[in-house]
Amino acid sequence: MTLWKWMRRADIVDALAAADVKCWADKAYRGSGGTVRTPCRGHWETLSTGQKAVNRSHAKIRALVEQAVAPQSLKAPPQAPVLNHPHYQPRPNRPRPAPDEAETNRIWNEEVAPGLTPSEAFVLKKRIEPFSIPAMLAARQGRLFTDFWTPAQRIMALDITRIVGRIKCPTLVLDYDDEVFYPGQPREFFELLRTRKDFRLMRAATGAQLHCSPMAPQQHCEVVFDWLEDTLGRGDRGQ
Repeated sequence: MTLWKWMRRADIVDALAAADVKCWADKAYRGSGGTVRTPCRGHWETLSTGQKAVNRSHAKIRALVEQAVAPQSLKAPPQAPVLNHPHYQPRPNRPRPAPDEAETNRIWNEEVAPGLTPSEAFVLKKRIEPFSIPAMLAARQGRLFTDFWTPAQRIMALDITRIVGRIKCPTLVLDYDDEVFYPGQPREFFELLRTRKDFRLMRAATGAQLHCSPMAPQQHCEVVFDWLEDTLGRGDRGQ
């Protein structure tokens, strides 16, 4: 069910309209109707000057609320009510079984891989290639890798948490709406930095969502190079 259909079913749209409350929402709510306003449809490069102005204004209004709500989402969720019930008895801590290579690969090949859609399988082939030569060779032959354990161990070993504090140079951290590869990690990295730092969230409202903003490369480069210019200065260009 799409978000706007859910809003309709929950009578949220009608309630907003009855109270004459204007609502600025992202593109997921297109079609909601009522007083719900969404960005103009289309890629940034194909929008008219007026549509770009509308989307900029829309993004600025939404940003006020999103910036206020974002810190709340980083807080630990409240305890479930059951934990405070007088008759609640916590279960004793049970040791987790150690990971097992054979069992992991069995689950992957018998329970997970057969249920993947073609697009999901394609993404996994491409994402695992750098971490496993057999996986890379299998992908080139159009096959899905069968050894999930080995590349998973290599990926888990890529943890820089303990050395982030050694970074001394100014650092720009980018995050994206609809980040699918490393959701949440840019913010975690940013919080661990102990140097001069800046955080930029690339928004879907301006077409810059998804990892590295593939649909808005010019906007992405503007953010990066503007930050470099502000941080490093223009320098001597020999003029």
